[in-house]
Amino acid sequence: MTAKEYLELAYKVDKAVQRRKEVAKKHRDSLYGRSIDYSEGNGVHNSNDALGEAIANVCSYEEETDTIIAFLVDTRFEIERTIGLLSNKMQKEVLTDRYLLYMPWKSKYDKDTGELIAKGIKEKTGYSSQAIFKFHSEGLKKISIPEKIRVNYSEIEKFL
Repeated sequence: MTAKEYLELAYKVDKAVQRRKEVAKKHRDSLYGRSIDYSEGNGVHNSNDALGEAIANVCSYEEETDTIIAFLVDTRFEIERTIGLLSNKMQKEVLTDRYLLYMPWKSKYDKDTGELIAKGIKEKTGYSSQAIFKFHSEGLKKISIPEKIRVNYSEIEKFL
């Protein structure tokens, strides 16, 4: 795994967390409108209750999701800590902006309206593109991937 691939994990982690939350919400939303079937027991709760099973499945999925999210968030915090160890302020800023805040290199504008869509690192810092790329590449060279991430990478990857 390269330093760049390691830092790109932050984005992948955020996307995976967002996906898990959306799926959990869809599961929970699917429960609305369902009701318990009392038809076979003269008003007594049926042990083959589909709603009860659905609720249990959703709860189980949400518990699993919470565990996965905690694991992924720990990975993201580790990436943030690693960037924070850099001594050069501009390298740290560029890597943080790019890999933790997902900023583009240059500002992006709507083609039709000309409105700013996303402020770029170049405009934020006031440095030239060449200087920004230099801070980026030098910062990447100084990133040391923690052993904890190397060991857990296959575990992390299966949730991304």
